[in-house]
Amino acid sequence: MKASFIGNFRDHDVEGLMKISVGIKNYLTKKGFDINTNDVGRDLLNIHSGGIGYASKVAKLNKVKIYSLYTNLKFNVFERAYNLIYHLLFYSKKNKRKLIKILFFNTISGLIPLSYKRKLLSKMDLIIVPTQYLKDTLRLKNCTVIPFGIDTDKFKPGKKETKKIVISFFGSLASQKGFPEVIKCFKILNKEGFFNIGELRMYVSARSELLNKKKLDKHGIKVFGKQDDIVKAYQDSDIVVLPYRNTLSSIGIPLVLLESMSCGKMVITTNLPHIKEVGKDSVLYVKPYSPKQIYEKVLFLLKNKRLISQYGRKARANVVKNYREDKMLKAYEKIYTKYSVDKI
Repeated sequence: MKASFIGNFRDHDVEGLMKISVGIKNYLTKKGFDINTNDVGRDLLNIHSGGIGYASKVAKLNKVKIYSLYTNLKFNVFERAYNLIYHLLFYSKKNKRKLIKILFFNTISGLIPLSYKRKLLSKMDLIIVPTQYLKDTLRLKNCTVIPFGIDTDKFKPGKKETKKIVISFFGSLASQKGFPEVIKCFKILNKEGFFNIGELRMYVSARSELLNKKKLDKHGIKVFGKQDDIVKAYQDSDIVVLPYRNTLSSIGIPLVLLESMSCGKMVITTNLPHIKEVGKDSVLYVKPYSPKQIYEKVLFLLKNKRLISQYGRKARANVVKNYREDKMLKAYEKIYTKYSVDKI
């Protein structure tokens, strides 16, 4: 079978959604499937997308259409607008015009009824989503769940460099990732003397230069940019704080959540439905927009330090059982094999 992967594919700086789709593409190619990124002369189209835009483009094509949907479609428009405006103000010094454009189109997309999105996706032969939450949102018969998977042999527990308790945030400087709550919580911790026993770190994947590092350093917060060895950064942490604000604050399953858990870290994150589906009872939850609750969870763990390693082991076991990369890849191989046989 000749298949085409449709999406924004590139061979460098692969992160997030692209990291998953490129991994699937490379695996299927090694298994003998003829895959490229051009739909000319292809029997099967596999769209990898965070939205439904491609669905309208391929709906009428007489080809097998598999839609790998990576993000949650249902969200609060007003909350989305609030976070984008917050984001715009934070980045007001750079790329203002570009961000206004993003603000407009992202907010408008939220006004598209979910019923219309369902109608477009119903024209696909198969929709692949990463969570049961998203499947339940779509309520379509042509939908199946294949959870995202990561390399658990790469992301694994390791030796720490410091004996101090390290609390870390990993993510971009998008307000919906919850970095404002992290900074507020970290300031409170430092004010109460946390620096005597631990370190507060922010690993920012992009635009770390926009943070006032000198000002944050006064509050004991160390800021790091993109890491060449992200695994070591996870391993050097004891507690990872990921306070996502809403269901669109990450791809369907945040990879940083899986990676932190796979490295055996104690994770504090928000009680959003798709996050709880993944974390189950192996992480601690707080409400979105709540630096106070994050602070309270941290205090609880500092008073019960044995729980840090206990939750970490449970988190690692959860990922190894349910979110391994090889399970995801084999699930895709099974689907491609089925359609190849049907085509013959």
